[in-house]
Amino acid sequence: MESAVDDCKCSDLEGQEDDSEQDEERHPLLNSVILRNIFRHCGVKDLKKLRLVCTLWYELASPYLQQESKVVLQEELFREETSIKKFLNYVDELEDTDKIFCRNFKISLLTVARNNDMIVKFWEKVGPSINSLEMSLCRFMGVDMVRNVMFKWTPNLKRFCLRDCTFYKEKDGCCIVENELAETDYSVPVNRNLISLEFYGGESRVGPPLTWMEVITAFPNLKQLLLYNLNPKGVTDLLTEMGKIRKKDTSKLNIEKLNIFNGDFAFGQLTGPTAQLLMDLKLPITNLNMDVGMNTSDLIMASILKTYCNTLRHLTMYRGPFAIPFVKFPFDITFPELITLELAESITDDFNFVLFTPKLQKLSICESPDSEPPILPTDMITNTEPVFKNASPIHLHQLRLDYDCTLGDVRKLVRWFPEIKSLRMYLDNESFRLICGEWKDLEELEILGDKVTDEGITGLSLTSNSSQYVLTKNSLSIRSLQSLRVFIMKNYGMSTSISDLSVNHGFLLMHRLNHLELCSGLITDEGWKHLRAMTSLSVLRPSDGAWESQCSSFSKG
Repeated sequence: MESAVDDCKCSDLEGQEDDSEQDEERHPLLNSVILRNIFRHCGVKDLKKLRLVCTLWYELASPYLQQESKVVLQEELFREETSIKKFLNYVDELEDTDKIFCRNFKISLLTVARNNDMIVKFWEKVGPSINSLEMSLCRFMGVDMVRNVMFKWTPNLKRFCLRDCTFYKEKDGCCIVENELAETDYSVPVNRNLISLEFYGGESRVGPPLTWMEVITAFPNLKQLLLYNLNPKGVTDLLTEMGKIRKKDTSKLNIEKLNIFNGDFAFGQLTGPTAQLLMDLKLPITNLNMDVGMNTSDLIMASILKTYCNTLRHLTMYRGPFAIPFVKFPFDITFPELITLELAESITDDFNFVLFTPKLQKLSICESPDSEPPILPTDMITNTEPVFKNASPIHLHQLRLDYDCTLGDVRKLVRWFPEIKSLRMYLDNESFRLICGEWKDLEELEILGDKVTDEGITGLSLTSNSSQYVLTKNSLSIRSLQSLRVFIMKNYGMSTSISDLSVNHGFLLMHRLNHLELCSGLITDEGWKHLRAMTSLSVLRPSDGAWESQCSSFSKG
């Protein structure tokens, strides 16, 4: 949640100590000690409302709002009054830097250079208070500027993200892109607070101009290392340097969440040496997300999974398009603690893997949207049926299936996974009625495609009787899902299948519904008016945002 700079003006977080006797005589909701203990546990949305009660609540709630909010700053070219300059003006008005309560920053399009006094001033005054920092599309003029931001100016940083940034160096009076790594500087300040490092390599797929040894040595207590679009050599170099540190001291770099997403791995293969480096680390990984390679062998993949199977709670695997599925995935390996599993592209050709995940609650099987909708391979259901025929029901609670399933496929899924509470799937009217009758405890439902119409939502249909049309009613409709809290329809375009009939005979009768996203142009202004008046709804928005003229109709909460 983002906060405007003018929200920053407030009193000290601790405030002046109130007279204890006077506080005791006050009403509890005017007692500053009680209020601070309440506000420290509130989220951004609640704090914004609490500040409106009175002056006292405003003064006490504002510092906590700043701590939880994210300050968004952007360097705007050709404009004298930039958001960074405005924020610095606010900082200059404070008596001391201890009154800077903003802890989370998102900065974009910034040029970090030593000859820019305003930028250096910003980092020196604000940097020590920053806990979470995301920098995107920024330009670093020299290796020293990278070191200053990462190590020197932000000593209390806990989470750092570099997204699609560019690194330059000076040569012959010009600035050119830095393509070489600087020598490792072991004297940079060590930050034991930083637990999460996230890096996006951008189109060039290059890392920062620092050696990974320098980076990870400065952050010995890293728990999350998230890499996106980094070239294979960069990944191998990182794993090699991590191995050197872990070999000397296994108490360092106890990474629990590791992301290795890389286009080259997806279309090529995760080589044996790289896989061996990952296995030799023996990290306490609970969350592993990675490209496994289009041509990666079953043996290499099985070895990696066997190394980390006992600690994994969340696993995401992406395999390149047109790859051949692994044979007998997950290779007869049991994952005793796995809760969430996401498989993209051709990982497996059946659902038999769920028999090796006794605690699995969330399952997602998706494919890149090259075709819309992608068709679920018929073999996947067919290959599963013999194994599941006499198996006990699987206690799965969330299912995401980005494929167009037949009615027969849905019948089998309902039988295999009877306890689904959250569902994302391509549906038509018949399959929608089926889940309304079988998965009555659904709390979240996201329908892909445009095959569900008013008839499916409401159970009402127009049937021809000579020259007249009469309403006939089907007993199964959205009204059967009385526990439903979230309903989303997406078809990546403007739907013509949902109208006021679904509003009046469907959504308005769902008294627990608090989140509704629709992509329909047939609902009239009167229909949107009725939806906005629903007391239970806190979120109402278009799911495609394709038409600007009606966006205001969705403003709520």
